[in-house]
Amino acid sequence: MTNKKPALGRGLGALIKAPPTVTGFGAPVNPPLSPGTPVSGVALPPPLGGVHSEVEAKDQVRRVPLTDVVPSRFQPRKRFADDAINELMASIREHGVIQPLIVRPAADKFELIAGERRYRASVLLKLPDVPVVLREATDREVLEMSLIENLQREDLNPMEEAEAYVRLAKEFHLRQEDIAQKVGKSRATVANAMRLLELEESVQALLAQGQITTGHAKAILGLKTEEDQKVIADLVVRQSLNVRDTERLVAQHLQRNAVDPALQPPRGAGQRSPLPSYLLTIQSELCSHFSAKVTIRQSAGETGRVEIEYAGDEELDRILYIIGGKFAKEVESEPLNA
Repeated sequence: MTNKKPALGRGLGALIKAPPTVTGFGAPVNPPLSPGTPVSGVALPPPLGGVHSEVEAKDQVRRVPLTDVVPSRFQPRKRFADDAINELMASIREHGVIQPLIVRPAADKFELIAGERRYRASVLLKLPDVPVVLREATDREVLEMSLIENLQREDLNPMEEAEAYVRLAKEFHLRQEDIAQKVGKSRATVANAMRLLELEESVQALLAQGQITTGHAKAILGLKTEEDQKVIADLVVRQSLNVRDTERLVAQHLQRNAVDPALQPPRGAGQRSPLPSYLLTIQSELCSHFSAKVTIRQSAGETGRVEIEYAGDEELDRILYIIGGKFAKEVESEPLNA
């Protein structure tokens, strides 16, 4: 019996140092917090008059004016469900903000690290102040923490997750295996997620809105032109096609376009035309399996070759993981463009 890979990486606790002077962080406090109310043995002083008081406030739960807290520049989540915010507002209205926001100093303000929904609900409720815990964190750590927090709650839609991975890769020069290790996922999962950004924009919107699934998107990615992707995606939505039907539709489209006369050898050069029906079936199934254009070319003597098209190292990496085997394992430790 093999050990399962953890669903997530180290978590927020490994990225933010735990406060030495506060115990029971995040434990429910009832009645609501107010200035001077003890939390786990630590008295909460009145709201801070300015960010420059942060030296004394570090690693302690403090209340600060809500107007001194600003949203994170690195928040990967763009959509927040109204019903979830409304439920949180009702809870805060009755019990107060139980779990402090995690913030870091930013000029004369506090930049949010974790607790975006609590912050938004507090703004809508027009609270005068909120409990916070101050942390020192680099931009990279903030993005990692925001990503992990949302992944832990499964709050990100597929496009937000893809954009967060790409941002980690581009802004902090992380390889896919580095990102995978941080979020506790396989490199193939991360690579497939990042590849969603190759979808045509309207198809990305359908995926973000939940009108199509990641399975649909994976099949549609086999189409190389944006127009083809858009047409097939619209058809999927209109006809409520399942993933298997979508894969068949894409495979049929690729099969119709698989024969490129410019690439075919002249008659008499050993090329059999057309392909036998069983090879056409195999070719169609391979297109669906790899979500890529696959062409089978048969020569004389029942010899031939199978061609899989890819666009860039990332897609080649994805295909190698699907194929598996020794070579895929060897490239795991080294980026393809090294």
